[in-house]
Amino acid sequence: MKSGINIVLFYVDGHSQIVPSGNEPLGLEAPIDVRYLILKTALHINEFCGIRFMLRSCPRLEILTIDIGPANIFLEYGAPYPFNPHEFWSENLLVEECVTTTLKAVNVKGFKGMMNELQVLKYLLHFGHAMEELNLCVSNEAGSNGETREFYMERAQQVLQFNKASRNLSIAIL
Repeated sequence: MKSGINIVLFYVDGHSQIVPSGNEPLGLEAPIDVRYLILKTALHINEFCGIRFMLRSCPRLEILTIDIGPANIFLEYGAPYPFNPHEFWSENLLVEECVTTTLKAVNVKGFKGMMNELQVLKYLLHFGHAMEELNLCVSNEAGSNGETREFYMERAQQVLQFNKASRNLSIAIL
């Protein structure tokens, strides 16, 4: 199966930047000076490698916004390297530099407390030594199995129990 990185356009200090296509599974050859990153994602397992790629490519990242939306599943997608999606954020892990040193704030929009969301948050909280705030904006959408906002709020409460690397962390559930 063919895989690679597609062209991604983003803005740095008001100027657009382009990440070129190519087979670069671990990160860009030269890091990019991004301090604020918005990821529009479903946090589907097919997106894990791309999320790790962006975190690794942004070693000075200070604010990460995860805007959770519907999944666009590409059946022909193949991960650029073998991985177990259930252990991706916890086993044999090389932690990204930004997570341990510069990431101060994480905002999650559309939080439903699904397993993949909880795995990513566990990783960020467990290794986020510089984190000062985590803001969970709970989804108002009804789930496919009848889940309600109250259900999502209960899931958000679980995040309060996760191990946290930062002593200065404030968690808001909105």
